Amino acid sequence: MTIKGTVTLCVLFQAVLLFSKPDATVSQVNIPEPKVPTRPYAGVSLRKRLSNSGIPQLRFTWVPPQSDRPILYYKVEHRSIVPGSSWIRTLVNDTQFVFGNLNVKATYEARVAAVSNVGTGPYGSTYRQTTYNVPVRVAYIEVARFTVENSPALFVSWKAPLSDAPIISYEMIYMVHGTNDWKTFSSSINGTAAVIPGLLPGIRYQVRIRAYSVLGNGEYGNSGIVKTFEAPAAIRTPLVSRIVYGGKPGLSVYWAQPESDHPITHYIVEYKEYTSAEWTSQTIDPTKRTAMVYNLKPGTNYNIRVSAVSDLGSGRSSASNKRTFRVPGRISEAATTPYLSNDKPGFHLIFIPPQSDLLILRYNIRYTLRGVNLWSMKTSTSPSVYLENLLPGNTHEIQINAESVIGSGNTYTFYQTTAKVPARPGGLVVLPTAEGGSSELRMFWDSPASDYPVRYYIVDYKSYTSIEWTSLSLVERFCVLSDLLPGTRYNVRVKAVSVIGSGDETPSTETTYKVPYTVRDLTTSGLLYNSKPAIKVTWSPPYSDVAIQYYTVKYRSVALGDLNWTTVAPTPSTDTLIQDLQPGTRYDVIVKTSSIVGEGDYSSTRSQETYRVPNRMYPNVQRELISSNNWRIHIFWNQPQTDSAILHYEMQYKVLKDDQWRRLTFQPLTFHTTIHSRVPLLNTIRIRAASILGPGLGLWED
Repeated sequence: MTIKGTVTLCVLFQAVLLFSKPDATVSQVNIPEPKVPTRPYAGVSLRKRLSNSGIPQLRFTWVPPQSDRPILYYKVEHRSIVPGSSWIRTLVNDTQFVFGNLNVKATYEARVAAVSNVGTGPYGSTYRQTTYNVPVRVAYIEVARFTVENSPALFVSWKAPLSDAPIISYEMIYMVHGTNDWKTFSSSINGTAAVIPGLLPGIRYQVRIRAYSVLGNGEYGNSGIVKTFEAPAAIRTPLVSRIVYGGKPGLSVYWAQPESDHPITHYIVEYKEYTSAEWTSQTIDPTKRTAMVYNLKPGTNYNIRVSAVSDLGSGRSSASNKRTFRVPGRISEAATTPYLSNDKPGFHLIFIPPQSDLLILRYNIRYTLRGVNLWSMKTSTSPSVYLENLLPGNTHEIQINAESVIGSGNTYTFYQTTAKVPARPGGLVVLPTAEGGSSELRMFWDSPASDYPVRYYIVDYKSYTSIEWTSLSLVERFCVLSDLLPGTRYNVRVKAVSVIGSGDETPSTETTYKVPYTVRDLTTSGLLYNSKPAIKVTWSPPYSDVAIQYYTVKYRSVALGDLNWTTVAPTPSTDTLIQDLQPGTRYDVIVKTSSIVGEGDYSSTRSQETYRVPNRMYPNVQRELISSNNWRIHIFWNQPQTDSAILHYEMQYKVLKDDQWRRLTFQPLTFHTTIHSRVPLLNTIRIRAASILGPGLGLWED
């Protein structure tokens, strides 16, 4: 039955008693008022426990108290004893209750009161209980030095601490003493011992351990400070001496055996240049305490140190400083004397030997043109040497160094100029001429400056568009270039040659005399010459660098489709006459000019038509009947167009039914004639004019 159902039943029962009629025979009885439940005190307990998930809990139990009425439910309250905590109330039907989700190692208070339909009874006594705690601090931690795979390690063991709940695992951390930089070794150690490998040799470490249960972790327990096994002690500063091996500088190193906790496995010899940060090393057998360092740089300071290596590390010595043998010094001064050999300039080179730690084996000389990386080599055992076959007039870079068994010293460099070839010829003048009957160029120049006498000159020339030069050798300082192309631009150059070579060219450019241009103002006109059609051609002389020798005139017929030109006899004058042409025919005329340097181009074509014969004539015929079978036929005509005088008119006609032509001739000023005929019609009438050029146009029967 629920709390609500119980209260309802009690109320109904009281109502029945209140409203029932009293029996007259029943006497009045005094019923005492019911009381609230008493304080629960019997069988009360508050015990700690863990949930299945490891959460701290408290189990509260009690015995039902006395009550006049049935107990409906209980009011259960609990709180933390932390000041300021409030009671937390829970209504329950049972005589027990479990407080969950409590804090670890926390003290709580609990009380309970019963509730009936009369009311709530007083709370029972307050009970206190503390929840389960995490493990306590780990104690009795022992740390021993150990090695794992030739590396320092620590063996750590401890005693399990007290814990309300079973310990699940341990967490171990460690640090280098004095750094406060703790590192976690493991968070899941199952036993009470572990080995920390991979530690640094000779380093002081401290270890901490704490235990884990289902309730959480306990506090760290601290170990003492333990120093790991040490590497071999540092080697005292080694002794170093200079040597030469294989033609290279080297150093010999000796050291004393250091103290070591473990056997020395080998030695490491390291060396580097004094100014370098990178060391080079070599491994030495542990039975030896000496080594040699080869192939070092000459005259260089080196730092050398030696380390003894055991399973636990190495002990390093302080560095020794030693300078290797030096190469010969730099030559301080050199001098040259010029001389000629096989017509080639050269030098006699003399220099002062430099200082050297070792014997100088030879001197190395190399030389080249200044700024050109193409060197010639020469060696000498004495400080005197000849440099031959050098380029004249050039500055040479000369380098000298001394070489000993361990290498060459710094290079002494200086510059010296050989004797010069002739300079460029000056005052070059180039003039076009045509005195030799062809296009020419005349050249003149001055003698150039030269360290040696000029033997001859070389003149090169080519047309501007050509790539091949034509060369001439001359002793004189002038030259005539003949048989050149007229009107062509030529590149010319001249250079002088002495015993040691040729100098630079002096270039120039000039254009030869041009062939004449085409004639100007070309005109043509038709005329009669010896009663024949002719064309007169006139023109103006063209522009020309030289005198005109003659003109050539050509012509051809246009109407006849003649593709071949006919040439008129050359003439020195500026006009000519083309004779014996066809009348009324159009001719093309061209003219070109010839000079001493060549022929010019033909002019543009000039077209001209010759004098024509008279045009075709069309007579006007009128008929007049005079009498029977007697007709008078009048024939009229007009003077036709013609370029020459008309000599006479000719007429042809036929009578009907008569195939015979009849001919009449008339004076040039006659324009009418009359023919008498018995027939009214003439079959055909033809008329034409005849001029000095021949009969006119029209149909005609000879």
